[in-house]
Amino acid sequence: MGGISPEREISLETGKALLSALEHRGYQGVPIDFLGIADLSRLMEKSPGGRKVDVLFNALHGPYGEDGTIQGFLEILRIPYTGSGVLSSAICMDKVMSKRIFQLNDIPTPSCVLYHPDMDLSHIPLPAVVKPSRQGSTIGISIVREKKEMEGAVKLAKRYDRIVLIEEYIRGREAAVGVLDGKPLTPIGITPAGEFYDFDAKYLAGTTEYHLPALFPKETLTLLQRYAARCFDLLGCRSAVRIDFIVDETDRPFVLEVNTLPGMTAHSLLPKAAAYDGIEFDELVERILDLATLDYC
Repeated sequence: MGGISPEREISLETGKALLSALEHRGYQGVPIDFLGIADLSRLMEKSPGGRKVDVLFNALHGPYGEDGTIQGFLEILRIPYTGSGVLSSAICMDKVMSKRIFQLNDIPTPSCVLYHPDMDLSHIPLPAVVKPSRQGSTIGISIVREKKEMEGAVKLAKRYDRIVLIEEYIRGREAAVGVLDGKPLTPIGITPAGEFYDFDAKYLAGTTEYHLPALFPKETLTLLQRYAARCFDLLGCRSAVRIDFIVDETDRPFVLEVNTLPGMTAHSLLPKAAAYDGIEFDELVERILDLATLDYC
């Protein structure tokens, strides 16, 4: 848990909640606050009791923990881990690559262009969404409504990733669907107090309303679950993921991104949806643990 990405503090919260749940279920867990390779070297050592690591429960959000990096390291060490594998993690973290797969398979997703320094930003249709390609928790994202805002939005996104995408803005309501071992949970509707579901709306209690099930027609709820399960399969996910959507004013869903290591804090969406479907937090954590594996046999 922890890590060296901008999502470090949220990862620490997730890690503490997971450790508590695992202890409640009778497991012996050892927290590792990852700040560099020296911390990972602990995985190659035996514990004081002479036991090796049985499984690593990955609570690292964002770059280096959710993008295939740590997954590849664990594959080499032959330590089973929770969450998706190397390739799936890398593709899901990269919004550009995942969008290409969505588009090839007729999964609705907002259109986008990649930013490059020679681009004439004055010709971009507004409003538009500017975001780093490989970040989570809406870090570095801006909604640009006036031309004068575009340059600053690009600079902000480039602070977090050298790859920046400029995405079509779709007016609508946000939703999320958790998928546990390939089975979609009940869609959850999101009504933030501000303009969109940004970092503060996600992690500051009381600033966002959640609706379970989401307040959409039955046909839309079915579509949300169908697209979520399809994305899970197309991107080779495993374990538990969360797919984020924007639902336009005609109740048509568009996939925004797939989160292969969704938050597991008191404010997190996956545990909320799982609880609604009768899976309490400790059970959810144990089920994720049971799905830990390696890409290579």
